[in-house]
Amino acid sequence: MNINITGDGLELTPALQEHVKERLNKIERHRDQITQVDVVLSVTNKRQKAEITMVVPHSPDINAESTTDDLYISIDEAVDKLSKQYLKMKDKAMTLQRQRQEHDKEELEEVAE
Repeated sequence: MNINITGDGLELTPALQEHVKERLNKIERHRDQITQVDVVLSVTNKRQKAEITMVVPHSPDINAESTTDDLYISIDEAVDKLSKQYLKMKDKAMTLQRQRQEHDKEELEEVAE
């Protein structure tokens, strides 16, 4: 998984970069085919914003963002949102796959009769 971290209007400190990578490890454990994660951290009018985009092949990109007074909290909230969206997408794909397998099995049984 390739992680790109960009700061818009702020300096990216090593501690900030480490926090982002540490939090993204939460998603990496589910990592089937996550190829890239883009993180944009910005500050506007004393509001700290974290935007995260995750690229998964053969699926739409997953986006999450959070804006709070603390950048670390924004990162945590955005990663939590991203994780929930990814697990929902993965669960939906698995459900569709099971339904297709059951449908194919039923068709084979009908043909065998």
